[in-house]
Amino acid sequence: MQINEAGDIERVYDDSNRDVLFCRRAEIFFTPNEDGSPSTEGKVLWHTQWWHYIGNVKRAESLGPVIENSIAQVLGDSYDVGAAERLPAALIVAGIKAAYTHRAAAHFGIETGEHGQG
Repeated sequence: MQINEAGDIERVYDDSNRDVLFCRRAEIFFTPNEDGSPSTEGKVLWHTQWWHYIGNVKRAESLGPVIENSIAQVLGDSYDVGAAERLPAALIVAGIKAAYTHRAAAHFGIETGEHGQG
């Protein structure tokens, strides 16, 4: 197992055969605190799929593992996404929560201002 040049998890069998793991769906479950304070309770699920290759030809697909972590486990991480600075996971989670608020407000016809800011 290795991470290839494209940043994907790859399982190489020989010069011609390899499998590449893709995240076909990700889910985040938030468990809010009853008092309304910010919560780190919840979990992240990555539903994966293997693509099986002979050379550069995809020959099949199969389900991969479901990878589960708590939000608390991933909050301290940061990721190299090609920007000048690593992207903190806390910022990703905050962005998802902000997008939810913006989209929920739009669903109910509540004006949020430009760029989703309340």
